[in-house]
Amino acid sequence: MGVRGKRGAAAALAVIAASAIAWWAKPYVVHWIASTIVDAQVPVVGRNAPDFHLPDVNGVTRTLSGLKGKVVLVNFWATWCAPCAREVPWFVEFQNEWRGRGFTVIGISMDEQTDDNVWGMIQAWAGPRKVNYPLVLGDSLTTQRYGGVETLPQTLLVDRAGIVRQIHVGLVPKETWHKEIAEVLDPAPQGP
Repeated sequence: MGVRGKRGAAAALAVIAASAIAWWAKPYVVHWIASTIVDAQVPVVGRNAPDFHLPDVNGVTRTLSGLKGKVVLVNFWATWCAPCAREVPWFVEFQNEWRGRGFTVIGISMDEQTDDNVWGMIQAWAGPRKVNYPLVLGDSLTTQRYGGVETLPQTLLVDRAGIVRQIHVGLVPKETWHKEIAEVLDPAPQGP
């Protein structure tokens, strides 16, 4: 058998071996993919928002489920994110305008927790911006539950029942947020 024949036989054996492994591993791979999707609880408009249990600056654990009954703007942000800094004054304004009507913003900082003084950094950033809503520190589990949060800002509007009504990735105009929040706070009456 020549070199060409040996290479052909080796390639054929490699294909057969790969096919056998794929056939054997298929149920395991399919199960792993399915369980990853289920575990991720990726938020979808019209479905329940994934819950989270995250610490605030005082070490108090905040949860989304603890805000049930309120309209909640869940905002993933970071101190280094320029679009995040641009929208924060709008969220402060919304918090002031609608707090008495059962509305709140919760900011989930995606700043690296490797910094020993991450809360000092967050407070130094939030103070001059007069942030008037709870800030919590995100973690890998929350990131996974919200589908990876690869782009900031990422913001969800959740209704009083805990259902996701809007999801926006990136900066969205203030007017869009104002309109969407108002619609969820005062939903149009449903027809017969």
